[in-house]
Amino acid sequence: MKRLFVIVGIVFLSITLVGCGSSGGGSSSKFNPPAWIHGEWSDEFGMNHYTFTSDNIVLTGDGVSVNFKEVYKNVSIKETKSDTLYKINFPDGEYIYEKDTDSTLNLTITASGITVGPFPLIKK
Repeated sequence: MKRLFVIVGIVFLSITLVGCGSSGGGSSSKFNPPAWIHGEWSDEFGMNHYTFTSDNIVLTGDGVSVNFKEVYKNVSIKETKSDTLYKINFPDGEYIYEKDTDSTLNLTITASGITVGPFPLIKK
């Protein structure tokens, strides 16, 4: 049940944030995750997988794939990065990835004033 809630929440967030996008584009929609988060991560159930590269995030789970670079290409974003934090702000929400250890992090998602998480992610 919790897994279903996570999937529904992510899909809801994706739809909400795409709907809030501006027609901007350019470098404001480019993702640049910090090196410490690069690689593959999964939720505690092994059902949702996040792949972080130097310029993108791809979420896959239950036959659905969300390519952040494509989905949010017209959405203005602001990134905040440190040795333990990767935060992506959108017009109506944010993703917060907080490093716990080298192999675990916590994900918190906010959209339209609703916050879900934190959810633990484990490095594969």
